[in-house]
Amino acid sequence: AQDLEMYGVNYFAIRNKKGTELLLGVDALGLHIYDPENRLSPKISFPWNEIRNISYSDKEFTIKPLDKKIDVFKFNSSKLRVNKLILQLCIGNHDLFMRRRKADSLEVQQMKAQAREEKARKQMERQRLAREKQMREEAERTRDELERRLLQLKEEATMANEALMRSEETADLLAEKAQITEEEAKLLAQKAAEAEQEMQRIKATAIRTEEEKRLM
Repeated sequence: AQDLEMYGVNYFAIRNKKGTELLLGVDALGLHIYDPENRLSPKISFPWNEIRNISYSDKEFTIKPLDKKIDVFKFNSSKLRVNKLILQLCIGNHDLFMRRRKADSLEVQQMKAQAREEKARKQMERQRLAREKQMREEAERTRDELERRLLQLKEEATMANEALMRSEETADLLAEKAQITEEEAKLLAQKAAEAEQEMQRIKATAIRTEEEKRLM
């Protein structure tokens, strides 16, 4: 917290009109007067927007607030080099503060508007590219899935055709075997009939022979 409070503040050893030793803090918000033992809480502060004028003459600085009810604050530093640095920091920070408060010119406003438009255009372009990338990835996934499914269907069709061919071959073999069996059965029946006829013929011959023997 201490580092945050003191961030961006330049401190200088000064004396007020009474000769009291103090610290001057200069930052982007204004001028601050501190007790040398406490750099966190200023005894008094002069924001830039409340300062009417800062003057320097004969090693002495004068801060004149806009509010005339507030006393003018005077201080000095014994070193000329430090006085010049304080003056430069005061002028620089005050100018920077005024530029931040000053309304932008028409040209600057146009430049900022163009910058915002360019930023928005780039953002839209990034979003468009992201959508296209997402759509492309989804299309690729869909294509891969369709190709995988097509390959699976082709494999299933091939297996079905092979099974059908095996079934047809089996059916042909069974039909051929049945035909052979039927022909064999017919042949056996024919042979059985012929054998029966032969037996009848032999019996008839035997009977005639027996009768002929009796007649003799």
